[in-house]
Amino acid sequence: MKLTIPFTYTETVTPPRCRKARPVQFTSSMTVEIREVKRAAAPVAIIEYDNLYKYVVRFRWFGGQLWSDEGEWDRGRGDRKHKTPTVALYQSDRYLDYKSLMERRKDISKWAKSWLLIGGKPYRTHGEPRYVVMTFGLGCNHGIGGGTALMVDHSFNSNIGKARYFPITQREAAITEATRIAIARGDTKALPIRPSSRFTILIPEAVRCNPAKQHGDGDPFMNRINAMTERVKDPIVAGFGTLALLGRELSRKEASA
Repeated sequence: MKLTIPFTYTETVTPPRCRKARPVQFTSSMTVEIREVKRAAAPVAIIEYDNLYKYVVRFRWFGGQLWSDEGEWDRGRGDRKHKTPTVALYQSDRYLDYKSLMERRKDISKWAKSWLLIGGKPYRTHGEPRYVVMTFGLGCNHGIGGGTALMVDHSFNSNIGKARYFPITQREAAITEATRIAIARGDTKALPIRPSSRFTILIPEAVRCNPAKQHGDGDPFMNRINAMTERVKDPIVAGFGTLALLGRELSRKEASA
């Protein structure tokens, strides 16, 4: 499938009868091709069943990566409105900044490669699902859903350390760690821990998430707050402790500025 994408770009030039160079906007277009393959070439690798919003996502495997059925998921109703790669969709995806001709062409090429037509149906590249232990509030059931939850994400959050992430093949280990954290924080209403999604793995090769090697230790400030909420088991005391930590962090930044 071929698409011709019109676009604008900015270059610094010296206009006619001018002495100083200035940014000038130009228009151009670029033709890209969206790959098309048969369904047999991109088999279903992982099926995600969301327990909270009651939707199902089938991730297909092609070219060493996962692809998801493209659309805006209305998680309240569990249905999806499919979008086909079009010029208008590219325009809504792109950054509205001033890029050069080369930057804009790279941007369009990358966008086109993120799409795949499988059996005529649009799919886009998608991050691998993984379990993550999330905490809310200051402990003792202070926070959303009791304060501790085992959820699913499709990328790593730089604020959350690798110890809280688990590949979907380690469901029981994820539940064990989430349970430990809930008990340590006093989040009794979060127990028993129930993951927000369950999975069927049809192609084991597609599960490549390895938090220990692929992610970092998270944000140091957030780590200190998390450690405190597990230790004090009192949201009021934790609140004052958080303010104290914040004060020290601000002082440290001012001193290093």
